[in-house]
Amino acid sequence: TGCLVANEIAKRGCVLMALWTKGFSEEMKTHVPQSAGTMHYFCEVDEQDSLDSTADAVRAAAQGRELAACVAGGEAGVDLADALSEKLGLRTNGTDIPNRRDKKIQQELVR
Repeated sequence: TGCLVANEIAKRGCVLMALWTKGFSEEMKTHVPQSAGTMHYFCEVDEQDSLDSTADAVRAAAQGRELAACVAGGEAGVDLADALSEKLGLRTNGTDIPNRRDKKIQQELVR
C-alpha cells in the first residue's frame, strides 16, 4: 500500500506531508494497514479548488523545506500526484498521456 512506501521513504530520512484529495473521507484518512504501523506526517494538506491553489498550499505547508517528490498513496490520488508533481517541477509521470493508466492505452504505447 501507499503507507508502506511512505514509511520506507521516511526511514530514509525524508519528512512526510499528507495531501488529501477532495472527497477522501475522514475515516479513510485515519486508516493505516496494520503492516504499515504508525504514520507520522509533518503536516496534512487538503486539495484545494485549483491545481495552482493546491500547489501554493503544499509550498506553504512545507515551511521552506525542499519538496523532493509527490507520491500517490493510493488510486484516488494518482491523477492529482501526476498533475501536482508536474506543476511543482518534481520528477513526474506527467499529464501528457491522457488515460495513461488505461490498460489498452498502455498496450498501445509499448507497441
